[in-house]
Amino acid sequence: MGSPNIYRHNPGFTLIELVLTLAISSLLSTSIVSVSLNSMQKYFFTADVATIIRLLETARAQALSNSGGNVHGVRVENNAVILFFNDPYNSSSMSNIKLNTGTRTVSNSPYEVQFEPFSGKTIAPLLLNLTNGQSNATISISTNGVINP
Repeated sequence: MGSPNIYRHNPGFTLIELVLTLAISSLLSTSIVSVSLNSMQKYFFTADVATIIRLLETARAQALSNSGGNVHGVRVENNAVILFFNDPYNSSSMSNIKLNTGTRTVSNSPYEVQFEPFSGKTIAPLLLNLTNGQSNATISISTNGVINP
């Protein structure tokens, strides 16, 4: 039997191995968070565009059925979409339906479209450009009231 070796190598991780592992995991988690945030912003923007299209279609359907005998329309502001049932748009009307949306820029804000009763037509063809800084969307409305995303 030999004498015990007090300088025997103990199995374990060295400081360099721990630092390298921590650095690699930090880089990976940072990139995952960045990709996730971009995906969420695109998702919310797509949801906002779908909401605007849905409200435009609702206003046109209400105008075609002449619900209430009024002009029906949609007003798009930078952080809200408003479905209204009177001409001209009145911000204090109790019949307005206002939906708050995410941060978005409308090229010609506020943007307003009105559909005529019974026909659902608009006065002129309209183009709505939306952006959130990363994504862009264009919604066109023909004089016949047809909505094209």
